[in-house]
Amino acid sequence: MIKIVLFCAAENTARLLVQKMEQEAEARDLEIYIKIFLERQIDEQFDEIDLILITPEVAYILPMVKEIYEPEGIQVDVISAVDFSIVNGEKVLNFALDLLEEKEVYC
Repeated sequence: MIKIVLFCAAENTARLLVQKMEQEAEARDLEIYIKIFLERQIDEQFDEIDLILITPEVAYILPMVKEIYEPEGIQVDVISAVDFSIVNGEKVLNFALDLLEEKEVYC
């Protein structure tokens, strides 16, 4: 199972995006778990996650999140503003899988 944390400013659009990503993953027979957190929760402790995605409106937290989680081997990146704004679950899922492939979590 692929475990992803998504940091955002507000959950509304993020929740829609997660739903579309989960639908796309299900269509591909991929097991995926995505949990949404607000940007102020960057110090949370996460068990066995593979990837952290950050929504564009809170991209400023990228350096802080990388500093905390990359030493633990967790990939961190910001979602495309275009894909996020149009809630393109397929493209964001592809982006996530590409990041994980770089890390060799997903094959």
